[in-house]
Amino acid sequence: GLFRLVRHPIYTGVMALALGTALRLANPWAMLAALALVAWFMAKARWEERHLAARYPDYAAYAATTPRFVPFLPPPRR
Repeated sequence: GLFRLVRHPIYTGVMALALGTALRLANPWAMLAALALVAWFMAKARWEERHLAARYPDYAAYAATTPRFVPFLPPPRR
């Protein structure tokens, strides 16, 4: 499924929709809201991943080989 491409496929879709809508509207307030949403999902994903790594021993290996949000980009090196 989608979780083999990215660790947070729902967040990826919502962020893409928000950013695309803001760009289409060409409204600074819409862009600000979209960027705030992206920042929120980035923070929320980091928080969730800490808990997932503590609960599931294999999560670290999965996270090391699967991008967080953008498919086909390698995860950042730690």
